[in-house]
Amino acid sequence: MSDMHESTEATLTLATLTEHAIDPVEAMKLTSDPIDGMRLASDLYAMNAYRAERARSRLARVPAPPPPRPISNVMRQLTAAMEVQLGAILEQLAPDERARLRQLAPEASVRLDLGDPEFTEEIVFLLAMPPAEAVAWIRERLDQRAAK
Repeated sequence: MSDMHESTEATLTLATLTEHAIDPVEAMKLTSDPIDGMRLASDLYAMNAYRAERARSRLARVPAPPPPRPISNVMRQLTAAMEVQLGAILEQLAPDERARLRQLAPEASVRLDLGDPEFTEEIVFLLAMPPAEAVAWIRERLDQRAAK
Protein backbone atom coordinates (compact mmCIF):
# COMPACT_ATOMS: atom_id res chain seq x y z
CA MET A 1 0.00 0.00 0.00
CA SER A 2 1.43 3.41 -0.93
CA ASP A 3 2.05 6.12 1.66
CA MET A 4 -0.49 8.40 -0.04
CA HIS A 5 -3.14 5.66 -0.03
CA GLU A 6 -2.43 4.90 3.65
CA SER A 7 -2.61 8.61 4.46
CA THR A 8 -5.91 9.04 2.63
CA GLU A 9 -7.32 5.89 4.25
CA ALA A 10 -6.21 7.10 7.70
CA THR A 11 -7.74 10.50 7.07
CA LEU A 12 -11.03 8.94 6.04
CA THR A 13 -10.90 6.92 9.26
CA LEU A 14 -10.20 10.13 11.19
CA ALA A 15 -13.17 11.81 9.51
CA THR A 16 -15.38 8.84 10.34
CA LEU A 17 -14.18 8.75 13.94
CA THR A 18 -14.80 12.47 14.24
CA GLU A 19 -18.34 12.03 12.96
CA HIS A 20 -18.94 9.17 15.40
CA ALA A 21 -17.02 10.46 18.39
CA ILE A 22 -20.25 10.58 20.37
CA ASP A 23 -21.58 7.25 19.10
CA PRO A 24 -19.12 4.42 19.79
CA VAL A 25 -21.58 1.83 18.46
CA GLU A 26 -21.29 3.42 15.02
CA ALA A 27 -17.52 3.77 15.42
CA MET A 28 -17.29 0.04 16.14
CA LYS A 29 -18.51 -0.61 12.60
CA LEU A 30 -15.10 0.59 11.34
CA THR A 31 -13.57 -2.76 12.13
CA SER A 32 -14.56 -6.31 11.26
CA ASP A 33 -13.17 -7.54 14.58
CA PRO A 34 -15.78 -7.15 17.34
CA ILE A 35 -13.14 -7.21 20.08
CA ASP A 36 -11.19 -4.42 18.37
CA GLY A 37 -14.50 -2.60 17.92
CA MET A 38 -14.96 -2.64 21.69
CA ARG A 39 -11.37 -1.45 22.11
CA LEU A 40 -12.09 1.37 19.65
CA ALA A 41 -15.16 2.38 21.66
CA SER A 42 -12.94 2.42 24.74
CA ASP A 43 -10.39 4.57 22.90
CA LEU A 44 -13.12 7.05 21.94
CA TYR A 45 -14.38 7.28 25.49
CA ALA A 46 -10.80 7.73 26.73
CA MET A 47 -10.17 10.51 24.20
CA ASN A 48 -13.33 12.34 25.22
CA ALA A 49 -12.42 12.01 28.90
CA TYR A 50 -8.92 13.24 28.11
CA ARG A 51 -10.30 16.32 26.35
CA ALA A 52 -12.40 17.08 29.41
CA GLU A 53 -9.43 16.59 31.74
CA ARG A 54 -7.28 18.90 29.59
CA ALA A 55 -9.97 21.58 29.72
CA ARG A 56 -10.24 21.19 33.50
CA SER A 57 -6.46 21.36 33.85
CA ARG A 58 -6.33 24.53 31.77
CA LEU A 59 -8.98 26.17 33.96
CA ALA A 60 -7.19 25.07 37.14
CA ARG A 61 -3.85 26.18 35.66
CA VAL A 62 -2.24 22.83 36.36
CA PRO A 63 -0.36 20.54 33.97
CA ALA A 64 -2.52 18.47 31.68
CA PRO A 65 -2.53 14.70 32.11
CA PRO A 66 -0.75 12.57 29.52
CA PRO A 67 -2.91 11.49 26.60
CA PRO A 68 -4.38 8.00 26.67
CA ARG A 69 -2.53 5.31 24.75
CA PRO A 70 -4.72 3.76 22.08
CA ILE A 71 -5.55 0.10 22.57
CA SER A 72 -7.48 -0.63 19.37
CA ASN A 73 -5.77 -1.58 16.14
CA VAL A 74 -7.85 1.02 14.28
CA MET A 75 -6.71 3.86 16.55
CA ARG A 76 -3.07 2.70 16.65
CA GLN A 77 -2.96 2.53 12.84
CA LEU A 78 -4.64 5.91 12.57
CA THR A 79 -2.20 7.44 15.04
CA ALA A 80 0.79 6.00 13.20
CA ALA A 81 -0.49 7.24 9.82
CA MET A 82 -1.12 10.71 11.23
CA GLU A 83 2.39 10.83 12.71
CA VAL A 84 3.87 9.93 9.30
CA GLN A 85 1.73 12.56 7.54
CA LEU A 86 2.53 15.27 10.07
CA GLY A 87 6.23 14.41 9.93
CA ALA A 88 6.20 14.72 6.13
CA ILE A 89 4.51 18.11 6.42
CA LEU A 90 6.74 19.45 9.20
CA GLU A 91 9.98 18.47 7.47
CA GLN A 92 8.99 20.70 4.54
CA LEU A 93 8.36 23.75 6.72
CA ALA A 94 11.15 26.19 7.53
CA PRO A 95 12.22 26.53 11.18
CA ASP A 96 10.52 29.93 11.49
CA GLU A 97 7.27 28.47 10.12
CA ARG A 98 7.39 25.63 12.66
CA ALA A 99 7.98 28.24 15.38
CA ARG A 100 4.93 30.19 14.21
CA LEU A 101 2.85 27.00 14.33
CA ARG A 102 4.06 26.28 17.87
CA GLN A 103 2.78 29.73 18.87
CA LEU A 104 -0.67 28.69 17.65
CA ALA A 105 -0.64 25.44 19.65
CA PRO A 106 -2.45 26.80 22.74
CA GLU A 107 -5.33 28.15 20.63
CA ALA A 108 -5.47 24.92 18.62
CA SER A 109 -5.54 22.91 21.82
CA VAL A 110 -8.51 24.86 23.15
CA ARG A 111 -10.39 24.50 19.88
CA LEU A 112 -9.76 20.74 19.85
CA ASP A 113 -10.81 20.39 23.49
CA LEU A 114 -14.02 22.27 22.76
CA GLY A 115 -14.73 20.00 19.80
CA ASP A 116 -14.88 22.97 17.40
CA PRO A 117 -16.39 21.34 14.28
CA GLU A 118 -14.94 23.90 11.85
CA PHE A 119 -11.44 23.41 13.25
CA THR A 120 -11.81 19.63 13.26
CA GLU A 121 -12.90 19.76 9.63
CA GLU A 122 -9.81 21.85 8.77
CA ILE A 123 -7.53 19.31 10.47
CA VAL A 124 -9.14 16.40 8.59
CA PHE A 125 -8.88 18.38 5.34
CA LEU A 126 -5.22 19.16 6.03
CA LEU A 127 -4.34 15.55 6.80
CA ALA A 128 -6.02 14.38 3.59
CA MET A 129 -3.79 16.56 1.43
CA PRO A 130 -0.49 15.45 -0.05
CA PRO A 131 2.27 16.96 2.15
CA ALA A 132 3.34 19.57 -0.43
CA GLU A 133 -0.24 20.86 -0.73
CA ALA A 134 -0.62 20.85 3.05
CA VAL A 135 2.54 22.92 3.41
CA ALA A 136 1.23 25.47 0.88
CA TRP A 137 -2.11 25.56 2.74
CA ILE A 138 -0.37 26.13 6.09
CA ARG A 139 1.87 28.85 4.65
CA GLU A 140 -1.13 30.66 3.20
CA ARG A 141 -2.91 30.66 6.55
CA LEU A 142 0.22 31.70 8.46
CA ASP A 143 0.59 34.63 6.05
CA GLN A 144 -3.09 35.55 6.51
CA ARG A 145 -2.67 35.55 10.29
CA ALA A 146 0.47 37.66 10.05
CA ALA A 147 -1.35 40.20 7.86
CA LYS A 148 -4.07 40.72 10.52
